[in-house]
Amino acid sequence: MKWIANAKERGMGGVLLSLLDIFEPFAPLVGQSLFVAAPLLGFGGARQQLEELGHLLDDPDGVAQLRSLLEDNHAG
Repeated sequence: MKWIANAKERGMGGVLLSLLDIFEPFAPLVGQSLFVAAPLLGFGGARQQLEELGHLLDDPDGVAQLRSLLEDNHAG
């Protein structure tokens, strides 16, 4: 996911990982909200990235995958 690589380049991987830890109980709600908001907020490639994030947050396995991606990027 491009936005994770961008976060790593900016040194934000650890911050995003901490936010995921804090808001994980609300991940399905945030995921569903992103499905609704993507057409309104997304322009160009942003819509696709918002929808991908929404799918990850809506599924417990997706949250684990997102955590793994952030941990890999945070370590690197």
